[in-house]
Amino acid sequence: MNKILIIPNKIKNKIIEKYRSNNKLQDIKFMTMNEFINNYYFSYDYKTIKYLMDKYNYSYEVALTYVKNLYYIKEYNYKEEKLKKLYNLKKELIENNLLIFNEGFRVYIKDKDIEVKYFDSLNKLEQETFNKLENIKITLNESKNNKVENIYKFNTLEDEVNYVCISIIELINKGIDINNIKILNINNDYINTIKRLFEFYNIPINLNDKTRLIDTYIGLFFINNLKNAKEIIFENIKNNFNLTNNKNQDIYNKLINITNKYACIDNLDEIKEILIYDLKHTYTENIKLERAIELEDLKNNIYDDNNYYFLINYNQESIPVIHKDEEYITDNLKEDTYLYTTKEMNKEEKRSTLNVISRIKNLIVTYKTSNKGIEYNISNLLENEDIKIIDNYYDDFGMSNIYNKIRLSVRLDDMIKYNIKDESLSLLYNNYKNINYMTYNNKYKKIDKEKLSKYLNNELRLSYSSLDNYNKCNFKYYLSNILKINIFEETFMTFIGKLYHYILSIAFTNEIDIDYEYEKYIKESELEFNAKEKFFLNKLKEELKYIIKEIKQSLKDTELDKALYEEEVVIEKNIDDFKIKFKGIIDKILYKEEYGKNYVAVIDYKTGNPNINLNNVIYGVDMQLPIYIYLIKNMDKLNNAEIVGFYLQKILNNEIIKDHKNTYEDLKKKNLLLQGYSNENIEVLEKFDKTYMNSTLIKSMKTTQKGFSTYSKVLSDEKIDKLINIIDEIIDKNIKEIINAEFDINPKKIGKKNYGCEFCKYNDICFKTNNDIDNKKEYTNLEFLQEGSEYDA
Repeated sequence: MNKILIIPNKIKNKIIEKYRSNNKLQDIKFMTMNEFINNYYFSYDYKTIKYLMDKYNYSYEVALTYVKNLYYIKEYNYKEEKLKKLYNLKKELIENNLLIFNEGFRVYIKDKDIEVKYFDSLNKLEQETFNKLENIKITLNESKNNKVENIYKFNTLEDEVNYVCISIIELINKGIDINNIKILNINNDYINTIKRLFEFYNIPINLNDKTRLIDTYIGLFFINNLKNAKEIIFENIKNNFNLTNNKNQDIYNKLINITNKYACIDNLDEIKEILIYDLKHTYTENIKLERAIELEDLKNNIYDDNNYYFLINYNQESIPVIHKDEEYITDNLKEDTYLYTTKEMNKEEKRSTLNVISRIKNLIVTYKTSNKGIEYNISNLLENEDIKIIDNYYDDFGMSNIYNKIRLSVRLDDMIKYNIKDESLSLLYNNYKNINYMTYNNKYKKIDKEKLSKYLNNELRLSYSSLDNYNKCNFKYYLSNILKINIFEETFMTFIGKLYHYILSIAFTNEIDIDYEYEKYIKESELEFNAKEKFFLNKLKEELKYIIKEIKQSLKDTELDKALYEEEVVIEKNIDDFKIKFKGIIDKILYKEEYGKNYVAVIDYKTGNPNINLNNVIYGVDMQLPIYIYLIKNMDKLNNAEIVGFYLQKILNNEIIKDHKNTYEDLKKKNLLLQGYSNENIEVLEKFDKTYMNSTLIKSMKTTQKGFSTYSKVLSDEKIDKLINIIDEIIDKNIKEIINAEFDINPKKIGKKNYGCEFCKYNDICFKTNNDIDNKKEYTNLEFLQEGSEYDA
């Protein structure tokens, strides 16, 4: 190839297609400006950035800023500290082989014809670089004679977008192909309104509203698992996400591509900050409609005289772009660099933007005067032109019934609440009298099952907490676990809970340095704590040491000699083409293998007040402990399991109230006693608790001459099995209801207590009535487990 064509990156594909249609593609090497500059001067990789981060303790963003500014530094004896620092930094990186030079590139381009084309302007670095080359031709976009005659003024952003919708429909009705209609100069303020109104008018549009990988579940899962080996990370992604789904597969492939850049890094956690940056700047691929309105960039573009363009957002705040003296290299330092001052850039910005506008033949220009209470001004870009401002455009409301009904509701609100009567109110009201204004039906309207399947990618992930939500109120589950509108805010107490659980998960497997592990966890959390929280962190560390010591002491009285900690158990089911994963993490499993059987005790740590009441399990409420034994019965590791007991253990005490019978030390020990249910078979129970006759391990566990005391909580094998069967039936029932999109507002009230609405954050969404409440009979003594009992699971 004897010719190099340097072109804007954003229209690269469009230009290549243009040359391909002219059969000239084989004679040209296409390069973007960045590609040329990086080859001509230098490029860099993650090693460059990591070197600066490690040596100077820079954040990723700061290190990247320094490296990017190295392009603008000349071989010059700088006196200013900022520029001197950059110059020395560049020398240091070169000496350490951390800038990548393409030694053969300048030789390669010597005998090539180089053309720079389709740009509106060049920056100072680009201009001075090309001035050094002899065999180069620069063809910037030239102005034309097209004039803007009218600018359409609208009171609000929504009115502006509504006009664009109506105008597009009018163009299509005149025979203009939808692929010949483009929209220019959109910013984020417009996206939601455009998405909403274009849907009302049934106008297809490619919005390019891509999602960052860091904002996807797979992306977050990847970041949260960086401490694992690479192959384990990706194996876990395969196991936890449906990769037959095209979007998930796209994310998976992009994560592999990102990881491949760091092939020589064994521990990805070492470059976590770099990977987070990559995931913030890598996007998922959206499905692009073949026939739809396209959004295009105003600058460095090719304009076709057969197309129609809407230049919206023609406001002073948006066009032309105003550069401010806010860069790392400020205006007072730019004279001896390859950078223009902001004054020079703004002058060029205005010139090039006017140039662009003059090149567009079929152009409709619009602007707004307000949006969300903020006032906006018309751009002064065309202030010397003889332009008519049109602010009396008439909408005949003939294009969208659904949007008209919404506008009628808004206008009725304005009249009733603020005594403002819009001139279009009468017209709308006479045409849409039955919009049920000021009426509200809070009933859940069942969504289409197929849409739900597509939304969930035919995958359903369940846990104790999600099913607890569902059984307390179906609609609560829908909001929290399907729509995921519940924003989790980590508090100091939730952090302490995680910290305690982590230390307890490693404290009994090997001897550990509790102080070291405790402080390490706090440091790695990267959270900031005030003086009061730091005081409690130190105090709670001593409390944790005491808890670990006491638990170790208590386990001397058990025969269960093996243990699993933080054990993740996953049960997979396939129902109606849905891939179901029910997952639970059990804090501690103690067990003993004997004669082909596993004797198992389950313990869950609680930092709050334990709830061991099983009477609501029949309704799928408070199922946590039974779910653990259900998981145990389905574990491959513990086949033929005999349940010895299932318990909660309070590991973070509230203030202990002293009494006259017990010492403070005794009360602390009592608070650590296990609370839950034990197997009533003494031969089985004794394997776990040799002190069961007056237990030092299980709360209220005692025997009398007549057997177990009244307060001892014991169950037979038959009742334990029946409990497990109830859990299994409830889970299957819930799965079928969820995949059938059954999300009614039905908070459970058991006896006198409304479990569905207790602590619920969604009262301002559901507007429940008394008729919505699902009243249930209250059980007090596990009657549904009695032999011969009938229950409706």
